[in-house]
Amino acid sequence: MIRNTCDGTSSPPRLRCYMNLMALEGLPQAADPLPAIKEAGYDGVQFTEPVTREQIAECERLGLGRTGLGRINEARDAFELAARLSGEGQECATVHVGGGTEEDDEAARLIESVLDGSEKHWLPIYAETHRATIFQGNWRTVQFVRRFPELRFNGDFSHWYTGSEMVYGGFENKLRFIAPVLERIRFVHGCIRGIFEERTAGGLHLLCARIARTEDLLCQGVSGSRR
Repeated sequence: MIRNTCDGTSSPPRLRCYMNLMALEGLPQAADPLPAIKEAGYDGVQFTEPVTREQIAECERLGLGRTGLGRINEARDAFELAARLSGEGQECATVHVGGGTEEDDEAARLIESVLDGSEKHWLPIYAETHRATIFQGNWRTVQFVRRFPELRFNGDFSHWYTGSEMVYGGFENKLRFIAPVLERIRFVHGCIRGIFEERTAGGLHLLCARIARTEDLLCQGVSGSRR
């Protein structure tokens, strides 16, 4: 089973907020954004590239936690990524698994590689509910959870909310259906995205409704991460 991320203390589970460095792309920023991230009140950083020794030392000096991310297209990718991130001392990782067109048996082999790589290198690896992955749809993800209950996830719910039109058929019904996934959330990407409604007349009302529903998804995901 993929273990929970732990800070090494006996404190109760709590939410820690990290800045994903991808969020800074295209924005004016200092050569070294880490001090500003610390000053803004974040607990840590999610790196999008291999970390340098200088970045590791800077995070330690500032008291910032560190996580990583990656993509797993083939089974060997999971072991290589887990080995690298574990060697870097990352606390955990979030991953895109597959491209979304794999047959079930091929997808199962990718899932098994995530589970095995996580266990071998003692690194929590959380699969993302992300478009263009084997977990891009909530129905298929629930089926995989039934087959692999030891899976743990990074809830990037903006992809499900927009790509799966979660309000169709009743939003509350969808929440009940994906409950097995929500119970296995151990990391959350706090993105809010929409499709086209905000560009139409009355779009502000629809946008606010979407934000409220996405907040509900995020809150339930965070509740799952504290199990």
